[in-house]
Amino acid sequence: MLRSFHTQNRYSQVLACLLVLFAWVSLTFLQKTMGQESSESTKIEIPAWINDSTTPADLLPDSVALYAEVAPFETLWNQPIRERVFNSELMQTILKNPDLSKAKDGIRLAEVTLGKKLPVLLQEISQGGVVIAVDRAKDTAALFVAGKDAAEQQEIARKLMKKAAQLQGLENDELPATDYRGISAYRLPQGGFALLGKWVVVVNKGELGKEIIDRFLDGPKDSLSQSEKYQQAKEQHQARRSQSSTSALAWLFVDVDVLREAGVAKKVLQEKPDDFGAELLIGGLFNILRNTPQLTAELTATSEKVSLAVATPFDKAWVSEAEQFFFGPDVRGNALPPLELPNTLGTVTTYRDISSLWLYAGDLFGEKVNDQLAQAESTLTTLFSGKDFGEDILGAFHPEVRMVSTAASFEKDQPVPGVQVPAFALIAQMKEPEKMRKELKRIFQSFIGFVNVAGAMNGQPQFDQDMDKVGNADLLIARYAWDDSHPESKEIPIQYNFTPCLLILGDYMVLSSTEKLARDLVEPLQKEAQSSKELLAIKPDSPVRNTYLQFTGSGISEALQQNREQLIANNMLEKGHSREEAEAEFNVLTQILKMVTKLSVELEVGQEANLNVDMNVGEK
Repeated sequence: MLRSFHTQNRYSQVLACLLVLFAWVSLTFLQKTMGQESSESTKIEIPAWINDSTTPADLLPDSVALYAEVAPFETLWNQPIRERVFNSELMQTILKNPDLSKAKDGIRLAEVTLGKKLPVLLQEISQGGVVIAVDRAKDTAALFVAGKDAAEQQEIARKLMKKAAQLQGLENDELPATDYRGISAYRLPQGGFALLGKWVVVVNKGELGKEIIDRFLDGPKDSLSQSEKYQQAKEQHQARRSQSSTSALAWLFVDVDVLREAGVAKKVLQEKPDDFGAELLIGGLFNILRNTPQLTAELTATSEKVSLAVATPFDKAWVSEAEQFFFGPDVRGNALPPLELPNTLGTVTTYRDISSLWLYAGDLFGEKVNDQLAQAESTLTTLFSGKDFGEDILGAFHPEVRMVSTAASFEKDQPVPGVQVPAFALIAQMKEPEKMRKELKRIFQSFIGFVNVAGAMNGQPQFDQDMDKVGNADLLIARYAWDDSHPESKEIPIQYNFTPCLLILGDYMVLSSTEKLARDLVEPLQKEAQSSKELLAIKPDSPVRNTYLQFTGSGISEALQQNREQLIANNMLEKGHSREEAEAEFNVLTQILKMVTKLSVELEVGQEANLNVDMNVGEK
């Protein structure tokens, strides 16, 4: 077998060694007798306190900051969604890649060497699941791989260790080991591994290995399982599982207090980020992470969807008056329903009191950001005829804000630019529509005039302004003037993607990058206005949806297809690829988007803060 192994090409040899070494490393803390070849059955000594309910959390110290449980490989392998992905056009394209042929040869060689198919082997050694733990305070980590029982796991370990020793050319086909309290620990370039009952444990430092062995032999003193935060998180996880028809593929517990004390991610966990854009978009998440004692996450899947649910405790007392711009008064800031159109790329709906954020900037940001905002306000005050931007302009709108984006679309008589930019629009509602209607029209016209003056100085095309009415909706439109003498051989500039439009419909204000998108929004907004009083109706004690984002794979794919030639050309220039290679990368990307039909992200706040991410897979 070894002679056959050495006759293979170098790539296959290396890959086979890596696969065997992976299996070898996954067998942690092996008992001393496991390194010996014997046809006799070996007696396995298991401490009396160990039982079927014992978990790695009983063996780990309570200073562990991250603890992740992963389902057995068989559970992952048999997920219906895996079959959908493997049978998809995308996967078939990837498997045809010639670069994978050597990898396939290496896998086949490793399977011959091990005597089993790789999926079968992974199923056998992980029948009880996998646990990954990180003790950030001590800079240590551990991997637990659980078998069906101790006897079966040791038998698999013995065979794999022998193969690993053979591939390394070791005498007697034995791996070097040291003894700690009667347990054989096998050294790795960093850390080591051994077998404790049914668990194969790998550690990066011997100190953590000794702690785990001590608890295995003596009992779970000062263990993670005795931590109050871990117990609470585990109980909540089990309660959720009892109410769900799907099983968890993975579960994560994070002790955020430990991470803060260890000085990890100070900008997020300890200090307020000095970034206006970050605070506007995800400032509430920073607030939660600065205050929450713990965090949990759960990964589940169905035949059509993969879901990640992240949860933390939440307390209204964490929210200062300045931070209410994100959560709303009494943490009841609720986003409106999303707006979706047939060719939508993405849509966002959120609660953000931008006026409050602007006015409380002195409490939220450092000197640098506040100096930048002061300069911006000076310019904006001039543009808005002396009105205070934060109070008079931003304060004139309700904090429920929405955005929508669609693929670029052009009328028959419109010039089509060489690079097509997706259309996008901002939708807000005015507090005093009668007062703001004329003011918004004047501001829009002044802004277009300013753009024309600035553009003329740089030889840019000029906007023509127009007005229109659709039902009870007023539209102010700016269109770039088209010069019929423009040479057909010359590419049409990117500016012609934009026909800025201000739409005013009742108390709705829509600022759109294109006239077409603004017109497309008239009908859905008219329908929504008829039931607008019910949009924000929520029960007093129910969680509120603060933010919701949704992206559609088909819409983004369409936008990319519109710019196919430009993207392929850029790929060739930037990466030095041939056209064939660039086209292959582009095709894989669009196939991924076709498969991921929808990706949504939702933030809910109540007694808990919940961040839910769902990825829908549509291709069979």
